Amino acid sequence: MSEFGQEKPDKVDMTFIALKAGVSRSTVARVISDPGKVKESTRSRVQAVMAEHKYLYNLHAADFTKRKTSMFALIIPTVRSSIHAEFIEGIHDGLKSSPYDLAIGYTGYDLDEEAEYIKIFSERKMAGIIILGIKEQTKDLIYSIVARKEMGVVSTWEYTPQYPISCVGFDNFEAARKMTRYLTSLGHRRIGLITGPTSASTRVMRRLEGYRTALEDAGIPFDDRYVTHTFPSLVDGRGAATRMMELDPRPTAIFAASDALAIGVLKALRDLRICVPDDVSVCGFDNIDIASYCAPTLSTVAVPAYEMGLKAAHSLICQADNPDCEVQKYCLDTELIIRDSSAPLTVPDFRPSRDGGFEYGRVDTDGRPTVPDPDPEEE
Repeated sequence: MSEFGQEKPDKVDMTFIALKAGVSRSTVARVISDPGKVKESTRSRVQAVMAEHKYLYNLHAADFTKRKTSMFALIIPTVRSSIHAEFIEGIHDGLKSSPYDLAIGYTGYDLDEEAEYIKIFSERKMAGIIILGIKEQTKDLIYSIVARKEMGVVSTWEYTPQYPISCVGFDNFEAARKMTRYLTSLGHRRIGLITGPTSASTRVMRRLEGYRTALEDAGIPFDDRYVTHTFPSLVDGRGAATRMMELDPRPTAIFAASDALAIGVLKALRDLRICVPDDVSVCGFDNIDIASYCAPTLSTVAVPAYEMGLKAAHSLICQADNPDCEVQKYCLDTELIIRDSSAPLTVPDFRPSRDGGFEYGRVDTDGRPTVPDPDPEEE
């Protein structure tokens, strides 16, 4: 069964790809052997089907090795995310005036699958690969490829000055710290974080570290009950938020480490009849197009996905055309986009203390401060 519960085909071959893409077998063959002769829209459609069904494994029928000097490869966790589509568009535009074409390997967030793709692309003598971050599980393999100059390598989506590999990314730590600091400035002290599995990428860990640092800077103790690790999808965001709202006390703000997760959070809160942002503020990460069309519109971190793709393509062309090309490192800016889904904490999260002042306490399910019962000895 596939990840969506559908039966997998018995055999993924050229005929199957042609049927799925709505083209002839000869068109699929041309996309493989001479993609420049295929209309762009048709080529993109065929390549998307090939990536979805991992047809790279079945390219023995075509002499793919003859494309070794003019093919780049992108290894990406999913082709369903609109932020990744924007990234791929940047790569595509960066390659337009070059002789290079792009193959895509889709991993489904499986690190073993990613390592396998790296080996396959190396064996097929690709001119270069673009990866989304350097993982501990694949770091040695990447180092070996770079040291032997087998093909160019560009790491993206995180700025990694510590590695001797070209990178085009941004500071995930600082981006998450800025958003969390924004929420603490609104008076929120119980801030939930919904993020990806830390095993999937180092950028997930960096965002978690940025979140923790912002809490510490605001004098807020870290509480791991308010952190959930899950896959970045609408369904998983909805489920994570539903569980988080069962906590006592529940968070007054949720920071989701992708807009897809955040939109799932909005759905969960709507189902629970929890008002955003009056009861709970919600913020995302990516600034995908739909973020400005949600109800309420989504506060988020804008990520330069298109620019990352464009610069990654240019960096890879430099490496392919010049084996002595210097390592290039770009740290791009992110930006907080404040919209309607976040607001100051409307009910102060404190309660009267016995010395006449105030102390931080809990807020009940209606959003009202809970005042403790008086001490029997004081009555």
